[in-house]
Amino acid sequence: VFPVLTAVNLPTPLKKLLETDIVEVLRDDEELLATMKVFLESGSNATLAAKKLYIHRNTLQYRLDKFTEQSRINVKVFSNALTVYLACLIAELPE
Repeated sequence: VFPVLTAVNLPTPLKKLLETDIVEVLRDDEELLATMKVFLESGSNATLAAKKLYIHRNTLQYRLDKFTEQSRINVKVFSNALTVYLACLIAELPE
């Protein structure tokens, strides 16, 4: 519950930055959104996330690289991962 409350109640300037930089990338590709969310909920464990998504680990790595290329954010850094997770929660909210 805490991450959702944090994402919803972010100050407007921060929320707009997230939406323009990350949320748009995630909303454009539902598969990428699901991949990022599961990966981050799995503690950034690629093997575990791939099993949960029923995909090959290389496919997961391809999607992570695709996200990094589109957003220029490395999710293997904890602070970036937390930011992207909040963006995932915001992207799932109805527009």
